Amino acid sequence: MLLEVDIEERNRLIGKNLRKYRLLKGMTQDELAEGLCSVSQLSKVENGKTYGNRTLLRQMAQRLGVSVERIEAVDPLLEEMTESLRLAKDATVTNNYPMAIELVREVAVKSREFGYPDLLIEAVLQQCRLLVLMRDYQAAIRLAADSLAEGIAQKKVQEVRLQYELGQAYQMAGNVIAAYDAYTRADESFDSSEEAHDDDVLLPILFNLAQCHFFMRNYRTALRYAEKAELYATRLTKYMFRIRLTYMKAGYLDMLGESEKAEGIYLETLREVKDNKLLFDEALILNSLAMLYKKRREFGQAVTHLRRSIQLLELLQDDQYLCNAYLDGAAIHLEMQEFSTSHEYVDKAFEVGRKMGLNTYREKAKVLHLHGQLKRAQGDFAGYAEDLEQALAILDQHHVLLEAHELAVEMAEAFDEAGDSRALEMYRKATAYHKRSLEFGMRR
Repeated sequence: MLLEVDIEERNRLIGKNLRKYRLLKGMTQDELAEGLCSVSQLSKVENGKTYGNRTLLRQMAQRLGVSVERIEAVDPLLEEMTESLRLAKDATVTNNYPMAIELVREVAVKSREFGYPDLLIEAVLQQCRLLVLMRDYQAAIRLAADSLAEGIAQKKVQEVRLQYELGQAYQMAGNVIAAYDAYTRADESFDSSEEAHDDDVLLPILFNLAQCHFFMRNYRTALRYAEKAELYATRLTKYMFRIRLTYMKAGYLDMLGESEKAEGIYLETLREVKDNKLLFDEALILNSLAMLYKKRREFGQAVTHLRRSIQLLELLQDDQYLCNAYLDGAAIHLEMQEFSTSHEYVDKAFEVGRKMGLNTYREKAKVLHLHGQLKRAQGDFAGYAEDLEQALAILDQHHVLLEAHELAVEMAEAFDEAGDSRALEMYRKATAYHKRSLEFGMRR
């Protein structure tokens, strides 16, 4: 009796797999059976009512483009799609994004059609990450938002991961407010659901919430999130997260006026990253120290640390951070009234910006701002106004309300000082940005 049950189960399994692969191939029963067997016989095999002999199965498998072992496996499609996702991850590591995106899209289609919800969500999450890497941020936003609206997540933790990917896409697209909202919804899900709790997912959410609050000038809240994330990173032995959160904290302390405490953390962490030969992190800490010394007007220290930071970033060929370092160099030398050197750094930032397409909106706005300040320092007020108006338009487009407010105030005061009639309109803009930022603060 047991043998009969095993044979029946085997026939059912083979029939189910045969039908799956035929449908995936887009073939009718007539097309698959042609020259091999009758349609009636194929139908009986697919329904598990009879057993197709090994020769017939091999011929059908060949026509379907799979191995006969796949037809006989417990769940060959699951195995195949899981392998495709692994291949997609490997392709991502080697920067073969077109191959990776093709693989995950295929898995998403198959898993949706044949009812594999967990694989579907994994394919969607992987696709979101790939779209961000490919800088197609709007497509990533649409995919994550549509998936959340559709409710493809079967578990709360999957919904949280989708919210995180939505936040990542918004953040890279330049909409910090929308990114903050997505990260906050993800964080709130952790607080409201024990089932959603996953420390490995929570850690990057806290990390990015700290960054968002920093961009929104909520330095004390940013510090709180960074400290919380640092505890998780330490507990989970996530060394790179821990080290970066440590020097992020130093930056927030500096903005809160605790310069000496920040300097101590920077210098201690600098020794650690040097001992571990973490050149990228060494470059970022040196850059941060340079700007700390600039605020203290310790320009010798600022220039020394910045030069070393730039040397490392040039070696690493990290264009985005190199662009920022050049701009910081321009700001330091502008304050020192060394206009020629400042201009050289701005030109270098422009060049790096062109190379990477300057899709990073903050760098583009900062380049224009510094370029404009240089023009004003050298007597070109019209050029200054033109550059700052472009910078303001970029900040407005990306909802960077506080920076837009500060820039509008600077322009309004400059116009007022020059007796320019545009001063009144710029003051109105500054007020509007301030009002919008307050409204957002109340919503938070």
